[in-house]
Amino acid sequence: LPTRVIDVGDKMDQTTVRLVETHGTRNNYAALSHCWGPPNKQPLRTVKATFQQHLLGISLSQLPKTFRDAVAIARLVKLRYLWIDSLCIIQDDLEDWTKEAPCMGQLYNRAHLVIAASGARDSSEGCFIQRLAPRSSIAIPFKREGSAPNGHVWLNTADDGAVGPHSEPLAKRGWVLQEWALARRLVHFTAKGMMWFCLEMDESTMCEDGTLAAGNKLSNWDGIIEEFTARQLTYLTDKLVAVEGIAGEMKSSREDQYASGVWTGELPQQLFWIGRDTQRPPELNMLPSWSWAS
Repeated sequence: LPTRVIDVGDKMDQTTVRLVETHGTRNNYAALSHCWGPPNKQPLRTVKATFQQHLLGISLSQLPKTFRDAVAIARLVKLRYLWIDSLCIIQDDLEDWTKEAPCMGQLYNRAHLVIAASGARDSSEGCFIQRLAPRSSIAIPFKREGSAPNGHVWLNTADDGAVGPHSEPLAKRGWVLQEWALARRLVHFTAKGMMWFCLEMDESTMCEDGTLAAGNKLSNWDGIIEEFTARQLTYLTDKLVAVEGIAGEMKSSREDQYASGVWTGELPQQLFWIGRDTQRPPELNMLPSWSWAS
């Protein structure tokens, strides 16, 4: 288990959950992938002042809708423990964040199930958001020869938008790239329905109607960084740590070294990047100027 998890209990009607320190205990757990949202819609957080209280218990009424939905899902699939970043990392403790943040890729990889509130823009919207109206369908009758009964087929209008989790609000967040890419089992909740991914699905995501959409797996580092840098980060200083889990996973199959966002075996190619801004942000001055992360 991670350093801390939320104990959701084993009863659906239980009205409280609690933060627990695991001390190396081994067990299955779910992890939540979600949008924090703008400053005026930030989710409930564990800080130094609330840490001891959260160990005693947290009323479900205190949790935003996304968290309550995730608790319900974990209970339904018989997972006693749930990891949520804002509650399981002490948010105003730099030492705790520095210790926990580099482990987040591994944390999502080891989760028995990753619950993605992919259609929600912030924690107030929940996993079970309002569904889009179903596409209009036309019944086309047909006749069979002989004694076989007649029937009909359904002709659906084409979907107006992109299908798959990568068109959802959560997919715009930088941290989410590794949360999805490293997950072993991942269920998305969107306005178009639930979508499912697991390692047996050959890098595809299955929609509710059985159709397949693009999956999560990325194998080429240049492609990973191209997709990552098109996403949003609240803090620019998170650039390297937000892909550290993917880099760590790739190290076992590579013979070269990883440094400041590039692989030595792919130099000088990985130095051929172009910045969108002509002025370097001061908070990135600690990074080497040759790295894309700078």
